[in-house]
Amino acid sequence: MPRDFFDGISPMLVKELRQGMRSKALIISLFLLQGLLIFNAIVGLVSTSDGDLSGTTAGFWTILGLPLLMILPLSALGGIGNEIKANTLDLVFLTRLTATRIVLGKWIAVVVQSVLLALTVLPFIALRYYLGGINVTADLSAAGLMLVGSALLSAFTVALSSYPAKIVRFFIILGFVFSLQMIGPLFMFGGGRFGLIGIWSDWSSVAAVVVVVPLFVLLMIEVGAMRIAPVAENHAGLTRLLALLVLLVTGTAGLLSARAAWMIVAGQVFVTPFCIAALCERPPTVPGVFRSLVRRGGVGNLLSRIFTPGWHTGFLYVLLVWMLIGFFWQRAGWLDSGPRGDALKQQLSLAGFGVSLLLPAVIAPSLSRKRFLYILSFVLLSLAVFSVTSAFVQNSGHKEELINLTAFLPPLAVFGPVFSNLHAAPPLIFMACLGVLVLAVYFFKSRPVWRQSAKLRQLARQEPHHVA
Repeated sequence: MPRDFFDGISPMLVKELRQGMRSKALIISLFLLQGLLIFNAIVGLVSTSDGDLSGTTAGFWTILGLPLLMILPLSALGGIGNEIKANTLDLVFLTRLTATRIVLGKWIAVVVQSVLLALTVLPFIALRYYLGGINVTADLSAAGLMLVGSALLSAFTVALSSYPAKIVRFFIILGFVFSLQMIGPLFMFGGGRFGLIGIWSDWSSVAAVVVVVPLFVLLMIEVGAMRIAPVAENHAGLTRLLALLVLLVTGTAGLLSARAAWMIVAGQVFVTPFCIAALCERPPTVPGVFRSLVRRGGVGNLLSRIFTPGWHTGFLYVLLVWMLIGFFWQRAGWLDSGPRGDALKQQLSLAGFGVSLLLPAVIAPSLSRKRFLYILSFVLLSLAVFSVTSAFVQNSGHKEELINLTAFLPPLAVFGPVFSNLHAAPPLIFMACLGVLVLAVYFFKSRPVWRQSAKLRQLARQEPHHVA
């Protein structure tokens, strides 16, 4: 009997492909795409005599983007969630599939469906070429970029599907929408076609994007795997490492070219949610979490203090990220002395960034799931005070002292460089003192947690090597 898949393919991938090829999302997307493209081609043939194909070109990319960037990625939102609701994950783990392979199989299945839809568009691209005024190379490049964007969105939604709480999904999607608003100005659309991203004009930005794309996919897969993996697996360490690599790549690109300096801030914005996640993790309770690191000698034992789960190690991880961002800022010249006290404002912004992350970690009342809501409410309350104050200052014009008053709140100090009348020296001194206080509180609060982790590391060294 002929087989439709090779034996070497992951069983999860085979399962997802068979279900995906029969899914309503793919069938509806395929018929909708072909029908709308045929209608768009008829309109293009009718308007050929006018010589203006801008309308049909815009419609072509809109029609292609609808299934690739919306329907198929959103269909992946039920990937892991459906397994959790049906209580089938335990049966899947009995097949010796790891959490990473489960999430990877679900993501690849969505990407294969996206590639299938993209291939069905090739005849219409050829037709557009014969209609005239169309660059096939530019169209294929734009389609390829759209396919990459679909893969990135699918990785994000697959990771998001591991969060069963609807309110968590709401806040993550809300943050993603706001990030699109920030990234939107970076895209250029011209000539009536989906143009290439404006950063292609700089080689360092191109290299950074090429490296960051696979890192982002791996990071999202690890985020999804971390949610469903057994407690003995250390997915938090790889997640932190990948986020740190993204920061290194973007920061290095920002230093190599002045036109790519914005990537330093982009990397800082990207790594912030993972810093907050690291500060919200529970300390490990089983020695298996440390096994893969402590058995690598002194270096592994040192890395286990940063790349293992827990808010206590997350604190050190945030300190490492903070110092790395400070290094990039210093090398970029943003912290150097400048006119009108700009250097002090930049230093205040950098200090406020670190303190606003670390302060909730040491004053949170518990280590329960409410910790995330505590940090979120802390930041949102500070931003609300900042927004009201800034709006009041803009309307009155003579209340600049209110900005100097609210700049003492750590999250608001990050926006210090925006205001010209801010006296940065007093908030900077206050932020330094607050940082020292946070370090002192962390030192005393984390000591029992570190002692428990030391016992678990010792047990991990003593366990037999054949234990899985």
